[in-house]
Amino acid sequence: MKILLMKVPEIDFEEREMNYSEVCLGLSPIPLGIASAFVIFKKHTDHEIILCDVFLEGFEEYSRTNDRQVFLKVIDSKSEMSILIF
Repeated sequence: MKILLMKVPEIDFEEREMNYSEVCLGLSPIPLGIASAFVIFKKHTDHEIILCDVFLEGFEEYSRTNDRQVFLKVIDSKSEMSILIF
């Protein structure tokens, strides 16, 4: 089984004036408890465990295009997995 631990950004896609480049600078990293759980599951189970920070994966493209839909594309690209969102 594939399990995805995903940190999803709080994005208001209707907000037109928000600059997410500035928001990214103030975001907290992946919580230590979830990162620890990732390591334990990875080490002690046969499941494929993946840790994903949506902002981190989509930020480079967002900074080039200024298109907030980039973050939804990152989430959609992971949709074939069993997902646990935190």
